[in-house]
Amino acid sequence: MAVHDPALPTLPQVLDVERVLPYLAQALDQQADELARRSPQVELLRHRQGKRCAVRYCFAGDEQRERQALIGKVYHKGKKLTKTFARQSSLSETFNGGGRVRVARPLVSVESLGLLLLEYIDARDMRYALAEGKGGVPASLAGEFLARLHAIPPFAKMEQGTVDDELEKVGAWLSRVAVGIGNVPELAQLRAHMDSRARDLALSPASMIHRDFYYAHVLYADDSIWVLDFDQLGIGDPSYDLGLFLAHLEELAFTTTGSWDGYADEARAFVEGYRSHAPAWCLPGIDARMQFYVGCGLIKLASKLATRQPEGWREGVRAILERALARAADTP
Repeated sequence: MAVHDPALPTLPQVLDVERVLPYLAQALDQQADELARRSPQVELLRHRQGKRCAVRYCFAGDEQRERQALIGKVYHKGKKLTKTFARQSSLSETFNGGGRVRVARPLVSVESLGLLLLEYIDARDMRYALAEGKGGVPASLAGEFLARLHAIPPFAKMEQGTVDDELEKVGAWLSRVAVGIGNVPELAQLRAHMDSRARDLALSPASMIHRDFYYAHVLYADDSIWVLDFDQLGIGDPSYDLGLFLAHLEELAFTTTGSWDGYADEARAFVEGYRSHAPAWCLPGIDARMQFYVGCGLIKLASKLATRQPEGWREGVRAILERALARAADTP
């Protein structure tokens, strides 16, 4: 398997099962020669050019063990790998003591390869439960996860974001959209709305936030969830995580059901799951802040669509912009 990425120079080695076999054996607490006899295979799952990628290592079952697998994530910065391993290890210890909300466990960190090995969770992400009409439980548990995460004291040396930082990103996203579809009036209207809403927001509490929390990072099986991907952990308004999740949920509803409110019940379950477990200091003013960050999330999704330009992307971008305008103009 040949994959070229100058920013990830160790990727060819990571995709060579024989090269990484000792580390895979360490992660599974087995002998390397034993694993080598079990037809090891590697599969490239996701790859962000110049950033990181995810792979899956699989081992056939034998007379002693069932089929096994590991997830590997490759980073271009060793410091990022070390930091992510330590933080996710701490979170897995906090969440995995029992209950239905868990965090995927990191097992081995290989700095020389920029490789993080994690336990493989035999579960599908939330999209499948939503499509089957069974999204209420994982949505509620996702809300509970965020509430518990926001109650944990932040780790040392974490970046802190502000509303002004988010407005700066909104401007960049809208500029990216303008490159694709032209400087249409909706873009200026959206920027004005977002600026106005930001000025009206009450001072928010700060907590540790996930910063990339949405349905694809929530695996669901047996009435339990496992949360993935803690690369962007930081400090900020807890409503950021709520708004981003809801924005992704609305966009998924529109693309799969044809209605922005197609998963409205699941959205309510998510927010209620959060409110039921959140620290009291997170709740004052949460509706207005959450609404603001839903708008930010929708603008971000429009920007991504304008950048990737799949078939029908212009119509999709305009639809998201209209939804974002409606959200920005709707005062809770």
